[in-house]
Amino acid sequence: MIIQGLLDRSTVLHPHPPWKIWSESEQALELIFDATKALVGGEKPDFEAYRKRLNESLDVGSVTVGQRRAWKLGDEDDEGRKKKTHYNDQGPGYLAKVVGFQRSKGTLGYAWYREGETRETHGKQIRVKFSCGVDQVLNVDAYKPGDFRQFFQDPRTRAEYLEWAPMLLEAEEYHAGNREVEDPPQPTKKEPSWEAQRAYRRRVERQRLVGKTVRLAHPISTTDGTEYEKGSLWRVAYSEGGGLTIRPLTETGEEKNGKSIRKVEPRDLIEVESGVV
Repeated sequence: MIIQGLLDRSTVLHPHPPWKIWSESEQALELIFDATKALVGGEKPDFEAYRKRLNESLDVGSVTVGQRRAWKLGDEDDEGRKKKTHYNDQGPGYLAKVVGFQRSKGTLGYAWYREGETRETHGKQIRVKFSCGVDQVLNVDAYKPGDFRQFFQDPRTRAEYLEWAPMLLEAEEYHAGNREVEDPPQPTKKEPSWEAQRAYRRRVERQRLVGKTVRLAHPISTTDGTEYEKGSLWRVAYSEGGGLTIRPLTETGEEKNGKSIRKVEPRDLIEVESGVV
């Protein structure tokens, strides 16, 4: 009777046929039951605000989801075409641990192994790195089981299923113990070669001699034909370009006019003790 009165007396519902709902209700009304959740109150759940709140606690070692999709999207050019990638590179896992976090830039780093493809790397595991924005992932560690329901039960966000469901349901499976996350590979410490160690020692020795007073260990000839005698006195000015630059001195240790000699090695010089000329 109440609904019939609203139909008859509420002008906002006019015009309508002369329905008598107790006999023609199927024509006049569509019944909406509470179980359908068609009518909801309050603000629409905001997935991005939810993601931002969870991601505030992100740090190195956090388990996240969303990085694999970000990697795939970053593997395409501006026209959606696939860029050239390694055949055996599967990308980061659907669930993965963060190995690097630049909080000021809002970027996260991930690492994983791919199989080598060249003759030199065949059969070897090669460490691969990738970074993406914080706003592209979801912090699975901060997710609480059942969180997905707030978006699924509201028909306004249920229509956006493809946006949030893959990440939230993967996080749900993780907390249910149905997903395992491998520890990311650590960067390998590269041992310097013998040549690199030798070059380092030579750089250190050259730098040590900068500012020192030295004598030539043997005669030195320059490209313009000038020859400088063994035992002549010099001062090491600086080290650059793979060698030392020396400037001439008088026998009393004062600088004198003359050309400098470049690319001199420590073995070409004899260091003079301090105060002794």
